[in-house]
Amino acid sequence: MTAMTSPMSEPPRRGRIRATARAIWAVFCLFVGAIDALVTAVLGVTPLAGPWARVRRVVADQWWLAYYDARDAELVGEETEDV
Repeated sequence: MTAMTSPMSEPPRRGRIRATARAIWAVFCLFVGAIDALVTAVLGVTPLAGPWARVRRVVADQWWLAYYDARDAELVGEETEDV
């Protein structure tokens, strides 16, 4: 008796080049994190992971804004009352 599977039950396949690039990026990030921890321990400076995360967020936000041709929202004509 053979098991019947639906073609929809298989996960989508990724290309070999894309999978290889993601693996290389993961190893690179692992080494950068290890080097950052080593430099932090040896020199006693703050780790670069925090500022690097903020830079990545800003770059990603700008990329998405450009990708979708979006604009930053601006509030015009809103008056606030100090209570």
